[in-house]
Amino acid sequence: MSSEAVTVHIFRHAAFAPAGDTLVTVAPVACATIAYGAAGLADAFGGSALFENRNSGEKWVGVWGARNGARFRRRLRQFFTLSVEKSAPDARLALYTTRRGNRPDYRAWATDHARQTTG
Repeated sequence: MSSEAVTVHIFRHAAFAPAGDTLVTVAPVACATIAYGAAGLADAFGGSALFENRNSGEKWVGVWGARNGARFRRRLRQFFTLSVEKSAPDARLALYTTRRGNRPDYRAWATDHARQTTG
């Protein structure tokens, strides 16, 4: 686990549901890549959102939904100490991906990923 705190942002965003108040959780792209590997969040959650500050070049990636956000943070805590900001990062939604059809089985993903990282 890294001793440096990684900032995770939790905020509401209008892009993911008709009500316009979906909870979104994002972390720096490099941190999410360490925690979720090259397959990324799309394999673990069935989708992801990328927020970008074009002036600074900073990028955050994450998931929407309260339960997905909790799972996302739990996994990040295995690698980093988290500092939670309850506000959006200084960035705009650049893109989001979602898979049609069935959502991935989180337990199956976690089991497969554990096998890949332990040997």
